[in-house]
Amino acid sequence: MTFAGNVDPAKIYPYYQKALAYVSASILEGFHLPLAEAMACGIPTVVARGGAQTEIVADAGLPVDPTAEDLARGMAAVAFDPELRARMRAKGLERCKAFSWQAAARKMIAAFEEIHAARR
Repeated sequence: MTFAGNVDPAKIYPYYQKALAYVSASILEGFHLPLAEAMACGIPTVVARGGAQTEIVADAGLPVDPTAEDLARGMAAVAFDPELRARMRAKGLERCKAFSWQAAARKMIAAFEEIHAARR
């Protein structure tokens, strides 16, 4: 097990590639870029219900209640079930295709146009 602390973003991908799972207990995140990065690297994800993360992972991740017990159960499920990991890996790789800078820009433009139209 590695506790890397803060890692230079340019050096993060080897950590993702060696990870068994990406686990996030936060319920206060907006769009959680490391979560999308983990899915793009084929890493199964365990996330706390209640924030944007459940929307990001959709059916590709394992949402759990944001308690230590449920997070531990989620981690154990991923750690001890290779079939679950394989399904999550495949779904995560597919899910992360929905996220791109181009798609984000299109959504921002649409939002600005909607706001502009409403102000006329």
